[in-house]
Amino acid sequence: MTKGGEPGTCALCGKTGVISAALGVCKQCILDNYAAVEGRILHAHAASRSEFGLPAVPPSNGSQCIQCVNMCRPAEGKPV
Repeated sequence: MTKGGEPGTCALCGKTGVISAALGVCKQCILDNYAAVEGRILHAHAASRSEFGLPAVPPSNGSQCIQCVNMCRPAEGKPV
């Protein structure tokens, strides 16, 4: 469903039904054609993180944090 709860149309396969509002594609396209969807996923992830003042991707150059599943490695004093 789209944000309004109405069925959407997948941008990749054209099927109508439950479509991710953030990605614009259906579950099957995510599962079957990840390479075509990966850019959309990375963009949505970066946009979500930016709303919290976080960098687009979790850092990987500091000490390992264990607060969530990302296992980021933020530099001292930097946001994850």
